[in-house]
Amino acid sequence: MTFRRINNFLITAIVAVNVYVIALPLYTIANFWWQNHAQHQPQKLAQLVKTLPEHPDLAQGERLIIPSIALNQPVVEGKSIYTVNKGVWHYPMGASPGQTGNTVFIGHRFTYNGPSVFAHLDLVKRGDNIALIWNGQRFSYTVSDIKIVEPWDTSIVKPTTDKRITVYTCTPMWTSKFRLAVIAEQDQR
Repeated sequence: MTFRRINNFLITAIVAVNVYVIALPLYTIANFWWQNHAQHQPQKLAQLVKTLPEHPDLAQGERLIIPSIALNQPVVEGKSIYTVNKGVWHYPMGASPGQTGNTVFIGHRFTYNGPSVFAHLDLVKRGDNIALIWNGQRFSYTVSDIKIVEPWDTSIVKPTTDKRITVYTCTPMWTSKFRLAVIAEQDQR
């Protein structure tokens, strides 16, 4: 009788883990479809970005907004690489938004134990808009380049002489074989 209970418990646990492993990626895909087709999030975010005020009383905190993929995420600060487990991480060795240089944001593409903030970063195209709310100001950028680099290639985080942001994550999905970098130049005000 005890052996049968242990066996039933183990089978139930195995089934539960397998359902979780399969359901979470499917949920991510279904949620993205729902936001784009039923809720029209890209259009709503694009409109929100156009109407955001540019004054210090903006109380929304630091946020990265990419309307084309319905991304509207808070930015987290921290000195450790493990900060990326909390969401969109502002790489501390990069520039600050609005300053000359390369402002870098890093996030997970997919993870089972944290936010998968850049799950659809591969759908961003040249010419797409990226907005950044930082210290009560809105900064607008246009995607100028998209590249895939080796994990050890640090060229995507190096300082620059222009005002840009680099948003990057691992690629392809479910691996860390390469890095997908989306580079956007700051729009003229």
